[in-house]
Amino acid sequence: MSSAFRGGLDAAGRNYLVSTGRYALRGIGRAQDLYTLDPDIAADEVVAGKYERYLAS
Repeated sequence: MSSAFRGGLDAAGRNYLVSTGRYALRGIGRAQDLYTLDPDIAADEVVAGKYERYLAS
């Protein structure tokens, strides 16, 4: 996800994302920070439950 997409999320939503780094993208003038879902969400039942409730809200 782009930093613009991440910026549109509330604080709770941003907590579920981790940075994958800064990348030069074709067609974009400068490098962009990119994010993905935190891989630890699936590994932790408590966090996974919170994430599911977040998505449902």
